[in-house]
Amino acid sequence: MTTPIILGIDFGARLSGKTVMAWMGRDGFHLDRAAIGQDADHFLEETIAWLNPAHIYVDAPLSLPENYRVLDAAGDWFYRRADRQLEAMSPMFLGGLTARAIRLATRWRENGLQVRETWPRGLVRELQLEGYRHKGDASIALFMKAMQTAGFPHALPNPADWHEVDALLAWWSGWRDLNGLAAVHGDPVEGQIVC
Repeated sequence: MTTPIILGIDFGARLSGKTVMAWMGRDGFHLDRAAIGQDADHFLEETIAWLNPAHIYVDAPLSLPENYRVLDAAGDWFYRRADRQLEAMSPMFLGGLTARAIRLATRWRENGLQVRETWPRGLVRELQLEGYRHKGDASIALFMKAMQTAGFPHALPNPADWHEVDALLAWWSGWRDLNGLAAVHGDPVEGQIVC
């Protein structure tokens, strides 16, 4: 039996060149990204059709606050329980990115793929690695060493930027989830974030 493919996605603006996928092949990790000006949604759909991963972990909101299903004037129109627990950004603030991610996740689920939401910053907090993450390119190598020390399960590649690091963190959240090690925040009906 082969190990199912876990795909981690750092989901960015459609034409920005900041959408990156991380996945483990027989020859190690692959970090693939949409080019600047390339439609990231089309890139993801084509690559996922080719890879046919069993599990996809996306760094983007994949649901809206429950109040959009059960209208309540006093309910929360901005944050889901998971967002409040993690102090994450509102899916409503992210607007079009949230809509794109929900649309893609819905299609992938219709094709039988498991799709879950993750948040790399939440995993960084969970593993107490915040002191190593400074967003300057020079600190990527230091952060990667900290990831390895924290128990990353394979040899790490050399990411070119923080978007590639976030795709690796999304993959790691998926690996942790499938191995019963992940922290899961939020409500299963409204939407959960896996770290």
